[in-house]
Amino acid sequence: MRQAVFFALFFTSFTTIFAAEISDDAQLNDARTLMELHDYRAALRAYTDLATKNVLPAQLELATLYKNGVGVPRDPSKALLWIRKAAEKNYAPAQNALGMAYEQGNGVAKDYTAAREWYEKAAAQKDPEAATRIGSLFELGLGVKQDYALALVWYLKATGLDYAPAHYAVGFLYEQGLGVERSFDDAVAWYSKAAAQNYIPAQNILGFMYRVGYGVGQNVGESIKWYKRAAAQGDAAGENALGYMYQNGFGDRKNFQLAERWYRKAAEHGYADAQYNLGYIFEQGLAATKDEAEAVKWYQQASVQGHAAAHYRLGLMYEEGRNFARDTARAADLYRKGAELGNIDSQYALARLLEAGLAVKQNLTEALNWYRKGAEQGSAICQDSLGALYEEGTGVKQDQVLAYQWYELAANQGNLNAIRHRTRLTPQLSSEDLARAQRLAREFAPHSQNLTRERQLLLVGR
Repeated sequence: MRQAVFFALFFTSFTTIFAAEISDDAQLNDARTLMELHDYRAALRAYTDLATKNVLPAQLELATLYKNGVGVPRDPSKALLWIRKAAEKNYAPAQNALGMAYEQGNGVAKDYTAAREWYEKAAAQKDPEAATRIGSLFELGLGVKQDYALALVWYLKATGLDYAPAHYAVGFLYEQGLGVERSFDDAVAWYSKAAAQNYIPAQNILGFMYRVGYGVGQNVGESIKWYKRAAAQGDAAGENALGYMYQNGFGDRKNFQLAERWYRKAAEHGYADAQYNLGYIFEQGLAATKDEAEAVKWYQQASVQGHAAAHYRLGLMYEEGRNFARDTARAADLYRKGAELGNIDSQYALARLLEAGLAVKQNLTEALNWYRKGAEQGSAICQDSLGALYEEGTGVKQDQVLAYQWYELAANQGNLNAIRHRTRLTPQLSSEDLARAQRLAREFAPHSQNLTRERQLLLVGR
């Protein structure tokens, strides 16, 4: 009899607990469904009910609502409270989230040491994101001595759990030769593992590498394949890259209509490069009839985001009085913005206005400075202009050797003015000065920012 009572009580307790777990799981699924339906207030009530019953996933998801201000006013402190509750109950995703809060200073003062401690707790439970974040701390030297070898150790732990961002991170170390011998073959192999899991940053870097032949043989087909996979996920960088491929005829003849289509997709996602590119398509009338008003619309959206080339195109339109009343002072302001961001065309345009004193006070020293910045990036027109200032001694001590050096560099790029200037100046130099000027030109290495900038843009998604 006693045995029968015992089993009856055991069965009742078990079914009660089991029913409660089913009930909690069902409520959690209901809360998630409400989120998908954008019924955030109802979702908030459901999550709050579960969180107060110590359902750990609900506590973390409730924290996300407070962190992002979904269905409730944004409250980083309350988000942190719920994250900590779940983390202290040894819930790995919450421990990782708490580490992120400390690393990024969300709802709490930045503390890289505390971040690493919470990441380590989560990583001990085989949380791959936490292991990857520890690797990132060592890679960047945040709260620890920078150590690429240790970064690699942690990244490899996460790759053992088949975590795409970790595959990507290992690829980056091999690409840059950080803590390992530089190997593009290994970089591509690791990037490919991440890309095969639809990790967008890896797909874009592979598209870039194959397009320009960066560390690999140029392969337009592979490039388009990876860009298309990123674009298929709605990624603006991949969409913009496809627009560029079609605009410039990679692998086929140029197709401006397809270029416009892909640029528009990316531009509508707010991607500044695509907004600029779409503006240029309309300004030049490449896909259809010229439409400067439409071009201005897209240039302005890119300019608001600090796009250097968009500043230049708008400045040029103000200076020439296209779609705007002519306003050289406004043009100068826009040129300066672009110049300060390293845009060569802006640097030349600003220097030209400063040299002539057009809408700005004449300043030959500053003009020389901007010509030099453009010249050092390899701009032939800036090199020729800088040579002229040195030849004439305008704003700088006269120096015919330096004048010849800059003329030579511009002439070697086919600049007709520079060719004439070099031809005129050559007989005026002694054989020793001519040899020195030619040697300076040979030793010059332009500081091109284009490839570096594009590569850096692809790091944003890391």
